[in-house]
Order: sequence, then C-alpha cells, then structure tokens
Amino acid sequence: MRLLLSPWLWLLGTVALVATLLVVPVPIPLGPNYWDLALYVDGAHRLSVGQIPQIDFEAPVGALGYYLAYWTILVFPTGNPLFVAQWSPLIITLPIMAWLMAEMGRGRTVERLALLLPFLVFQILPFNIQSYTTYAGVDGYGFYNRQVCILLYVMMAVLMFSNSPRFRALVVFIILSCLFFVKITGFLAAGLLAFYALISGRLTFGLTLLAAIAFVVVLGVLEITLGLTSAYIQDILGLVGANEGTLLPRFLTVFSVRFDTIFATILLLILLVGFSLFGAQEAAPATANHIARLGLWLAVALVAGIVFETQNTGSQDFIFLWPILLVLLRGCASDQTSRFMGWQRLAMIGLVAAIAIPPLVTVLHRAARAVVGSVTYQALEVPRLKSFGRVRIKQAMHERVEMINRHYANHRVAYEDLAAQGQLPNWTYYSEIPMQAAWLKQLDTAVKRLQDIEEKAGEKFDSAFVMDFTSPLAWALGALPPKHVPIGLDPQRTMTSLSEAAISELQGTTVMLQPMCPATTSRNTIADFYRPITQTRTAIKLDPCWVLYLKSSDVQKFGLQEG
Repeated sequence: MRLLLSPWLWLLGTVALVATLLVVPVPIPLGPNYWDLALYVDGAHRLSVGQIPQIDFEAPVGALGYYLAYWTILVFPTGNPLFVAQWSPLIITLPIMAWLMAEMGRGRTVERLALLLPFLVFQILPFNIQSYTTYAGVDGYGFYNRQVCILLYVMMAVLMFSNSPRFRALVVFIILSCLFFVKITGFLAAGLLAFYALISGRLTFGLTLLAAIAFVVVLGVLEITLGLTSAYIQDILGLVGANEGTLLPRFLTVFSVRFDTIFATILLLILLVGFSLFGAQEAAPATANHIARLGLWLAVALVAGIVFETQNTGSQDFIFLWPILLVLLRGCASDQTSRFMGWQRLAMIGLVAAIAIPPLVTVLHRAARAVVGSVTYQALEVPRLKSFGRVRIKQAMHERVEMINRHYANHRVAYEDLAAQGQLPNWTYYSEIPMQAAWLKQLDTAVKRLQDIEEKAGEKFDSAFVMDFTSPLAWALGALPPKHVPIGLDPQRTMTSLSEAAISELQGTTVMLQPMCPATTSRNTIADFYRPITQTRTAIKLDPCWVLYLKSSDVQKFGLQEG
C-alpha cells in the first residue's frame, strides 16, 4: 500500500507505459475530427526535411508542438502519431512535476497524489471534456488546446505548492516561453496568472525581472538565428485580422458549453467573498485573509480560462483551477477553519467537488468507453498511411465507409449543390467517425494510385500537396512538401493570402491533388485559393474522388493523359 502512495511509482509507471505504447503498434479507436492529427504528421515531416515553422510554412499555432512531436518521433519512429502528439509535452511537464513532488516531501503524501494523479490523467488520456460524437473513440483534435491546459496546470501547481521562490520563477519562465510557441492565447492566459502571482507575492520582483529578461533573450536568440520570432508574430497578426468579429460569439459559446464549471466557480467566489466580508470578524485574521487571497486567485484563473477557451474547439478546459481548489480544501480541512465557518465550509467543499470532479470523471469515462468498446472494433485497411492509419472502427462503420465513398463518387452533383448553398453533407459532418474513416480510405487510395504511376514510369514524384484542410500526402509518399503554404487551411479561420514565395514554390511542386468526394464549401474555397496555380496545369482524373494537377512536362514524363 505504501508503494502505491509513492509518486515515484506513478511517475516511473507513466514513463514505462508511454514508452511501451510508443513502441508497440497499437491500433486506436477512431474518433471525431481525426484529420486534425495530420497537422502533426505533416509538421513533423516538414521539420525532418529541414523546414522551419513560420519561416518555411504557415501553421495555425506556434512551432513548439511540432518540434516536440518531431523529437519524439526521432526516438520512437513507429509511434502512433496520436500518442506522439498527446504525450510529447511530457518532455517539459514530467521533470517539473517530479521536482515539485520531491520538494513537497514525504510528509504531504495526500497532497502530492492529489496534484499528481489528475495531472497524469489529463496528460496521458487523449480526450477532450466535451464530446462531439456518441461513439467511443479518441479525440484526434484539440491537441494544442490540451497542451496549453496541462502546461497551465503545471504552472499553477508550482505557484500554489512550491516553497521555493526561485523554482516558482524558473517554472513561470519555462511555461511562458513554451506557451508563447504553443498557442499565443495560452501565453496570454499564463501571463495574466503570472502577473497576479507577482502582485500577490508568489513571485518576487527581482526574480520576475530575471525571468522576463531570460524570456526576451530566448525570443532574441530565436530571432537572430532563425528569424522565428518576428515571423511568428506576423502570422499571429494575420490570423487576428482573419478572425475579427468572432470574439463575442465565442464568449457566448464558452459560457454555454461550460456553464456547469463557470456557474459553480462563480457560486464559490460569491461564497468566499461573503465570508471575507461578513464572516471575517468571527475568524482569525490569518484565516480570513487566506480565504480572500484564494478567492482572488480563483477569480483571476477563471477569467484567464474563459479568455483562453474563446479560441478553442476541443480542450481540457479549466483543469488548472484544481491546484487552487486543492489549497482551499486543505484550508477547509483545518481545525482553525472549521471552527469559524460552519455551513460555509460544507458549501465550499460541495462547490469544489462540483468544479473539479466532472472534468476528471468525464475524461476517465470516455477513456474507459474507448478501451472497452474498441475490443470488438476492426482495423481499417489503409496500409499506405502507415502509423497514421493505425485505427479501428465498428464493423457497421466499415460497411458504411465502402458504401459512402461509392455514393459520393456517383452523386457528386448533389453535394456540389449543397456546397453552393453553404451547406455540409450533414450538420455534424466533420465529427462523424465514418466520415473520418472514409477520408482515410480515400487518401490511402490516392497514395496507391500515385505509387502505381511511379512504379510504371520508373520515376518518383519528388514533391506533393493536397488542396484540403490537411495534407499528409508528402509524408505518405516520402516526397517533399512545398514551402510557404499553410499546413492547416481553414477558410473560416486561417486563410489569408498566397504570398509570392508560396506561388513560386507551388509552381515547382510536382503533385497537386484536389479532393472531390464530397464537394464542400471549404473545399471549393480552397480550390479557388490555389486556382492561380492549378489553372496553368493539366487536370488528370486520378479516380472519381481525386483530380491530379501536373505540369505539362510531368504529364509526358509519367506517361499520363489529360482528362
């Protein structure tokens, strides 16, 4: 029993589990929006051929997530990309949590486990708190949002429980530096928390100044050596311009989707304020002041979380409230507090439970469903997609995937009509697991067709690109991806304009593929986006679902015919 209470057992067990599952080829149950994972596949491939994020290609978020995935793949080259994307931040988070566990010492066993175990659950399990499907499966999207949440959790754990001012300042520097290059809204949320840590005394001015100088030095070194900082800031400003006018609706979405957590937190804040104003005269001054400080911490963290979640779809939102709540629970359990608080103490414990338990239970429940449900699932046969295609789906979905791809090919006009009216094939199209499986099947077929052409001609396509939201084609073919083009092109959020450098690069790209099954408004918009390039090329019908655009010289080189 004592061994199970040791944080070192849990940390070492996590390392062993992660390493094993990155080596063993485990097929995972396919989940909604799985094609988002192709951003990491494509990004890591681009890094492997020497491209630099924000310099050589546009990305919807910062560069660090792609570098963490790439470094993990170097060690575990056959690892499932979903595990790689989910677990690569352990490079940063695990050493910090291990140091914190060591600093807290053996006398705080319950607190150490209460901090460590939720961290491990949210870090290890690739599931969002909100689900967009009723079927069991992993969440192949929202990775960078989950990465931000777990980094914020680690920072809050250190700010709340570390007794070392130097360690707190060092961790704030590390987390802020990481979040700047993961997702800028996460950096802003962490900056707000760090600012309050400074004015509340958890960070000293001198150490904070040193951390700020070190952060500026990091930005300067990256700018001087790679030009990364200015390029990233320029991309951020471009994305801000493309997303003007969407902030208020996103605030409303956050409040509606996470009303449970936000409402319970507001009630707890009201209770803490009420005690501070009306119950403080009965309590010891130290107790009243402590509760007031925790209330302010909770209010600042709630605001930071709401601001961050306005830019998210898929997340483990508000999990970084837990370290604050844990300190509050510790206070509620003390004799000093219980002596003065009475019913307020029970109400606080109840509200803390209402805030903290649902996210943890939701993620654990979804993980258990995925593991148990996938026992009867069957592997999707997409061998040319290698580790990216290592997924399982229900037998009934296998049948639908084969049928729906034939249906898309035979009834293209109907879907073109829907796209022309701004409508998807159905309301929840991208979050449907059969849709994601059908897309994987189509992509695997395209790779096979292209490999057959290569084999017949005795030539290899040296560069390749798919005109869609994601483009893992170059990775699957072992070809070069074109530079200066976005790796995640969303007409509603990330589409800006093609630069002269991008046009020049695409003009030299060998393979440009357009997906046709089915037509969607986004795909039509993306096709128009690349029209300046494709209109100068020969269109070749690769199969009913793909149109291949080649330069005239390459048409002859590979022995193909127009049409």
